[in-house]
Amino acid sequence: MAPQATRISIVFGCLIFAFVGIRSVTVPESFGKQGHWRFTSLADISKHEAKFEGKQACIDCHANNTPHTAKGVSCETCHGPGAAHTKEFDTSKVVVNNTRAFCGTCHAMNAARRASFPQVDMTDHHPAQRCTECHKIHPEDAPTAAAGTKPGTVPKADASAKPTTEVLSKAAEPTKPGVKK
Repeated sequence: MAPQATRISIVFGCLIFAFVGIRSVTVPESFGKQGHWRFTSLADISKHEAKFEGKQACIDCHANNTPHTAKGVSCETCHGPGAAHTKEFDTSKVVVNNTRAFCGTCHAMNAARRASFPQVDMTDHHPAQRCTECHKIHPEDAPTAAAGTKPGTVPKADASAKPTTEVLSKAAEPTKPGVKK
C-alpha cells in the first residue's frame, strides 16, 4: 500500500474515533430510543416549576380585562409569566414592556397578517410617542374591590368572579377592519 494511503487511513481512523468519542459524551443515553428525540426530555421538563398560569388565573382576580382578552389573547402575552404573581401578588408584580417596539411585535405592518388585524406603520404613526400614551389597554373605570383585597380586584375565594358587564361590553366593542387607532 502506498504511504499516502496509509496516512490518510490513519487520519480518517482518528477522525472517526474522535467523532464516536465526542458523540458518546455529548449525546444523552435516551436519545433515539423512540424516535429522533431525547426520550426523557418530557420528564426532565416536567420537573421545572410552571411559569405561565393562563388568562383564567388573571380573570379570577382582576375584573378589568382588556379588549385583547376578549379576543383570546392571554394577559401573559404582554405582561409575561404570571405564576409567581398568582402565588404572591404583593411581592411578585408583573409589568408590561410598553415600548413602541414591543407593541410593534404584534401590531407593526405585516403583509402576511389578515387585513382585519389592527396594524400600524410604526415609523409613520406618531413615532415620538409610546403607544400607551394614546391607546388605553386596560379600562380606566375598574370596578371597586371587595373589602380586604387590593384595588381593582375581586376576592380570590369568589370562584364566580368574572368581569363586569360594563367591562365586557367595552371589550367586545367591534372595531372596523383596517382602521388605525
